[in-house]
Amino acid sequence: MADILAWISLIVGIVSIVLALISMKLSSESEKRSQENFEKTKDLLHQIDTKSAVISNSVDKSIVQLTNLFSNVLDKVIEDQNKIDIPDVTVEKNLEKVMEEKKIDNSEISNQIAIQLLPELMKHPENLEKLVAISEKIKKKK
Repeated sequence: MADILAWISLIVGIVSIVLALISMKLSSESEKRSQENFEKTKDLLHQIDTKSAVISNSVDKSIVQLTNLFSNVLDKVIEDQNKIDIPDVTVEKNLEKVMEEKKIDNSEISNQIAIQLLPELMKHPENLEKLVAISEKIKKKK
């Protein structure tokens, strides 16, 4: 009986050594995967940091452009506002008749339209590039 217990004890000891070796190998592989994931995460965070800096710079530039655009439009409108008061166009009168009667040119109409469009432009800032291009064309015509 003692021999059987000795053999069982020996087999259990060998099995526990094998299981310990297997667990050490698996933990080593797991540690390698964790290290690789850490390196990938670190690289991704660096890329995110770089891209966020570019995006932040782009947003700041867009805000400056938008502010300049609105400032240009408002300056032009305020400048022309003292010249003439443009009446509302009703169903009975079309825009051309009003322009003829009041001797209004296209730039004055453009200024009034710009004032009316400013709230919509603020709601949809994705059209900033188009607005900046229009603003620059207006500047070049002056």
